[in-house]
Amino acid sequence: MRRKNSLLEYFKSISVRTKLVLIVALTAYGLIFSWSRMQLVKMSYQIHQLNQVHKKMTIKNEELKVQLAELLRPDRLAKIGEEQFDLKKPKTNQIWIFNSNEEK
Repeated sequence: MRRKNSLLEYFKSISVRTKLVLIVALTAYGLIFSWSRMQLVKMSYQIHQLNQVHKKMTIKNEELKVQLAELLRPDRLAKIGEEQFDLKKPKTNQIWIFNSNEEK
């Protein structure tokens, strides 16, 4: 109880101007603290949203890789070449092999 009385006596003994400065400082501190906490919450929400987008894009990327592998399958490309462009497999006498390491 003595400590409470001494704090009250000290507060009564300081000037009005000092009290006003103290109140303004504490109010400013409270506002800044509240604003910073709101910013933290806002940033946390944005990070969560971006993580969700990243996860969806990663899944889509994997799906597109599978689709690309399907489209580039050699048997599929051979079939398209035969059907759409009238390509045929070469005969053995049509195949030429060039060796770039051979000296002239």
